[in-house]
Amino acid sequence: MKTKLLIKVASAALVLFLAGCDKEEEQVAITPELAVTPAVPEQVSAEGGPLAFTITANATWTYSLSAGAGAWLTEATKTAAALTLTVAANGTAEAKNATVTFSLTDYPDVTQEVAISQAANIIAGMNEADFGAGVTPAVLTATAADLKSTLEGLSAGNYVVNIAGDVRLSDAFDDNSNIQLSTPGVVISLRGNGSNTLTTEYDATFLRITEGKLILRDITLSKTGIGMPAVWIDANGTLEINDSVSITGTGESTNAGVNVNGGHFLMKGGEIHGYHRPGGSGGGGVYIHANGTFRMDGGKIYDNTTGYGGGVLIMGGSFTMNGGEFYDNHSTDANEGGGAVYLWAGNNHFEIHTGAVIYGKDGGDDKAGNTATNDTYGHAVSVFISGGAHGKFRSNTIQNETLSISTNAAGNEITDATGTWDSW
Repeated sequence: MKTKLLIKVASAALVLFLAGCDKEEEQVAITPELAVTPAVPEQVSAEGGPLAFTITANATWTYSLSAGAGAWLTEATKTAAALTLTVAANGTAEAKNATVTFSLTDYPDVTQEVAISQAANIIAGMNEADFGAGVTPAVLTATAADLKSTLEGLSAGNYVVNIAGDVRLSDAFDDNSNIQLSTPGVVISLRGNGSNTLTTEYDATFLRITEGKLILRDITLSKTGIGMPAVWIDANGTLEINDSVSITGTGESTNAGVNVNGGHFLMKGGEIHGYHRPGGSGGGGVYIHANGTFRMDGGKIYDNTTGYGGGVLIMGGSFTMNGGEFYDNHSTDANEGGGAVYLWAGNNHFEIHTGAVIYGKDGGDDKAGNTATNDTYGHAVSVFISGGAHGKFRSNTIQNETLSISTNAAGNEITDATGTWDSW
């Protein structure tokens, strides 16, 4: 009996000893390891899709999303060594950003943060720029056969019209007709794919805006006929052009590229060039009259020729130049000037701000200069004043040339960079 008791006591001691050894082994500290790849993911497209990570860890891991990210990042699959998130499509004009924090469950201080970025939706960005935040335009597609009827048939409202293919005036309409927008309250964003060309080879205006607003994106307007301008803007009409828009003339013309006949023209980007009318009365690229307004925030006006005001003629209205540049424009009238800009007599206005550039006759930055046949008048800018014209200028934006003023009658306002800039 005594022997059996001793055996039981020894066995129990052995069990306790072995259990103690196991506990000591469990308490031996490990070095926690966590590595996530990719550590810096590429930007996710606006369309969204899967985003996969590989996790190398020697302990159980978990993850969390930064505030608000759960609205567009969701878990697709999760294993011991991998995580795949689903990135929802971005329907907004803003890029999205989030942080995924990986950590070890038993070692919460061991973490790795991964930043995720998703691109903005380009279409949504254009829509917001064209129509304002929160506005959802109707989206249409037009071909050469129905572009005229589509644009002219729209009621008041906001529309995106995508052009399928090129359009020639003779293909779609009678030779002497044009597209006329005449619906009050209509706003149309006419969009190409960057290579679409709208062409007329006849003595007709391609687009005439009598009411409403037309916005051009990723389109070339090519005018090879003489006589009428490519775009005509009446008093209640507005034209806006953006980057990747070209209003192009070919051969000799007897009118400007854009005729601002009391309407409003906003040039955020793009270019106007190729309008050559050496015997014309003025306004190669843009002609402003009937109290029209032209605001240039960016873009280029170049390679235009006319009697005076090779780039722009202001004969009844205002031109505000906040950005962009003029070069290689020319006036050919021996009695006039203004290779780039001509400000006519009367209650007209021209204001140029720092950041905009008009090159003088010698050019610069690998660009040809603006010139006038008559050296007495301004190669870059000529101001003809005899009846109350107003001009406002910042001299550092007119390159290598002094502003030419032909007459400064009493009551006229010419203000340089050091003068007082009054409001109109």
